[in-house]
Amino acid sequence: MRKFKSLLYYDLTSTPFRYAIEKELAAYTDVLHTIFVNDDYPSEPSHREFEHIDALVTGVFDRFSDKLAHANALKYIGVIASDISDFIGIDLVKRGIILDTIAGYSTPAVAELTMYMMLSLLRFPKQRFETSLFIGQHSTIQGREALGKTIGIIGAGRIGTTVAQHAAAFGMTVVYYSRVPSIAMERIGARSITLHDLLGQSDVVSLHLTLNEQTQGIIGAEELALLKTDAIILNSARADLINLKALVHYREKNEISLWLDELSDATIRESLLKFDSTIITENLGRRTIECPVRSKERVLKNIANHLSFN
Repeated sequence: MRKFKSLLYYDLTSTPFRYAIEKELAAYTDVLHTIFVNDDYPSEPSHREFEHIDALVTGVFDRFSDKLAHANALKYIGVIASDISDFIGIDLVKRGIILDTIAGYSTPAVAELTMYMMLSLLRFPKQRFETSLFIGQHSTIQGREALGKTIGIIGAGRIGTTVAQHAAAFGMTVVYYSRVPSIAMERIGARSITLHDLLGQSDVVSLHLTLNEQTQGIIGAEELALLKTDAIILNSARADLINLKALVHYREKNEISLWLDELSDATIRESLLKFDSTIITENLGRRTIECPVRSKERVLKNIANHLSFN
């Protein structure tokens, strides 16, 4: 099997499988370089670190600029993630650089967490989730059941489809919005409708889109105004799918419930956490025991396939 001449493994020190994958990556390259950085790593690696490598494997995928495409020898990037929205603005195709992802590795974990958050917000309304739900007045809590409710899923990819399967098993009516009809969704019994109809009909709205120019702010002030007064919004993807300033303004006057699994803006975070029925987590979707195992296996499989067929 052909090998890379020089491979750089660039990742966070907190990555659970970094030593295991480092050992296995050595079999696919003549020379292996490793750089492990803390969460406060610089905006991007320096030119010097990319100067002579022909392959990059990285879990630090959110802070690269177009300079990456000008690394002279680089021909392969293996991203230890399924979301490549931060690479979209980099002209890799023109330079002949292959970009591989591990799409689907976190599907069960993210879908299950989405359902967990939905059930939490249904059963424990108007709670402050930074404190215990079971102190004091817990016996007065009246929640809602998932059975018979309508869930509207925005995005019919792997995760959206898996959430739809779980929701249908709970006896929910499933509707979805996607620019392309989904055979998998139709098999579940989900019905394709417009975005505006979905927002108006759904008790639960769940977002599962890649962030790009077309999807950024897809839920804005106009869309928020269509929601039911007691709707639940679930966003396991990038926070900027929602116009966050419009969301804060809307929540000041409306008692919807909300879960975001990613929110870097500290000011927006502080504003949203003032409201009841709000959960904000930090990329919790993929944090399971199984996800790192699947991601390592798929990264190595991608590399082996690339070297075998190129």
